[in-house]
Amino acid sequence: MIYRALCLTLLFVGIEANAATESQTGSSLSSSVLTVGVISTNPKKQYKFIKPMADYLASNLHAFGIEKGEVIVARNTAQMMNLLEQGKVDVLSETVFTASKLVNESNAELLLLRWKKGVEKYRSVFFVRKDSGIKSLSDLLGKTIAFEDRSSTSAFYIPASILLQSGFELQELKSPRELPDANRVGYLFSDEMTASHNEVNISSWVCNGVIMAGAFSDLNWNDEEDLPSQMREEMNIIHQSPSFPRSVVLIRSGIDNGLKKEIQQLLLGANDSEAGKAALRRYQSTAKFTHLNSDALDGIAYAKQLREIVEQQLVP
Repeated sequence: MIYRALCLTLLFVGIEANAATESQTGSSLSSSVLTVGVISTNPKKQYKFIKPMADYLASNLHAFGIEKGEVIVARNTAQMMNLLEQGKVDVLSETVFTASKLVNESNAELLLLRWKKGVEKYRSVFFVRKDSGIKSLSDLLGKTIAFEDRSSTSAFYIPASILLQSGFELQELKSPRELPDANRVGYLFSDEMTASHNEVNISSWVCNGVIMAGAFSDLNWNDEEDLPSQMREEMNIIHQSPSFPRSVVLIRSGIDNGLKKEIQQLLLGANDSEAGKAALRRYQSTAKFTHLNSDALDGIAYAKQLREIVEQQLVP
């Protein structure tokens, strides 16, 4: 049932994790451990957010033989798929694009909607400098747009799928200095060009004219760290995507049904106890968990269609 574990406080799959206290890869976990997974290249950062929630759940699941909660970090979606299929991850939260892949191609089921950072929904925005002369997506032909990274929902999958659906051909570039063909929209990933992996790199590139356009979420647009107000004053949004659920909770298929229902109830009722409220705050300021409504399910289904478009045309 539940992953039998290394004597690690954190296992970062595929990378030596400095956050791990030991590395006894031959040992195995007992069914007394509830494992909460996440996909990230920054295990220490994610551990800080997720461990309190893993502890909160585990502390309320003693009736099911659960004694402690652990965090497992996978470097990418493929590794998380393997972990789910091997029964090594029990619960995780992901964006709708990644969630749709895990549900349709791996061993995961949708459980709840997570209001990450207090937000139920979000959307992607395309932005340019006000003085760029770019007024619409069609004006991006022969120009370059910056995405964040290859796994980002709001800063790659959504904007890339919108461009592809609009009939534009995309051309990946190796450097901001490289120019795309006149009949294509060039794109590159900021995290592959800079040492620091954050959205302000995209904002800075556009503001300084290094590239002509950027794309990320409306949450990033309104975040002072991602787009400082003095930069925002120089920018225009030229296109917005439909809204999508901010984050969804997945649970491993085949997990004990009673345990599944209890985990669901614990998450739904987290605001009813001080321990639950504390776990929510530390879990990236999650406001609450709610049931998946029809709008959320429609958004997840639409995300699946868009993800397939991007993977067919852009993902090797």
